Amino acid sequence: MGTTLTIAGDEWRFWMRSKLGAAAAVLALILVATSLIATMGQISKQRQNRPSMQANAEETFRAQPDRHPHRMVHYGHYVFRTPAPLAALDPSVDPYTGTVMFLEGHRQNSATFSPSYDGAQAGPFAVLTPALTYQLLIPLVLIVVGFGAISREREAGTDRQLVTSGVSPVTIWLGKTLALAGVGALLLLPLIIGAIFSSAAALASVAFLAGYTLYLLVWTLMIAAASARCRRPSTALLVLLSVWTGFCVLAPRWRAPQQSLIHLPAKLKPTWMCLSLCATSAMAIMPATRHLTNCALNCLSNMALIMWKSCPSIFAELWP
Repeated sequence: MGTTLTIAGDEWRFWMRSKLGAAAAVLALILVATSLIATMGQISKQRQNRPSMQANAEETFRAQPDRHPHRMVHYGHYVFRTPAPLAALDPSVDPYTGTVMFLEGHRQNSATFSPSYDGAQAGPFAVLTPALTYQLLIPLVLIVVGFGAISREREAGTDRQLVTSGVSPVTIWLGKTLALAGVGALLLLPLIIGAIFSSAAALASVAFLAGYTLYLLVWTLMIAAASARCRRPSTALLVLLSVWTGFCVLAPRWRAPQQSLIHLPAKLKPTWMCLSLCATSAMAIMPATRHLTNCALNCLSNMALIMWKSCPSIFAELWP
């Protein structure tokens, strides 16, 4: 255990001397803190405004002249959704589902005034929240900091010196992984502080922090494994950036058009109607799904063949 901590401390000293690693970590902390402060101010303003708007809507509804109850129901009434206790850290689906709903008789209206419509052209970066920062940008910072943790030692030949001095490769990997996990824990501090000062229940805050901790831990293990597998830091960086682009940038974009294949009702309907609609839609899109699957498999095989021919050195390093 002492050797593992020594390797982790030596890696931290290298990152402190390296301007790239230190600058990336400092910029990430500033970005997270800025997004946290901005989002908390916005959510606090919404919590102050929406109760007053709800009170005005109820006052307007009760100020109607005496009329038939059926006509009063058709007059309608507005309801406003109050932000969740952890909305300052992760707004969840509120920016997409809307915050205001109009209730009236014989109609089932959907929520309106979705903030995502205002920034539709900017995509997910329309509103920079702490959740978006930790889901997209923090993994990128971890990649920049730790892509050469082990492959750098192999390229310089210092890994052989460590092995000949009695340090096992597993101990080296554990030390490097522990150092990178320490960077992830440092970047989690603003999120932990925000969860402590939120009005959420203790169990909800712990579950929220545990989810993001597990997410960053998976990225840490992935980065350490890629750095240990690749012979050169440049190869490890290319592989990790490809994985980050696929999971964090392309996958959400690819899933968005797929949702349009099944037409889901925007309004509330009875359960049996939803089940029948889903069954009918599944039967209708089954041939199209099979065709899309075949096309995707063909595209993946062609891409793999092209990469194998154009980048033989990368594949030789990954699978010697």
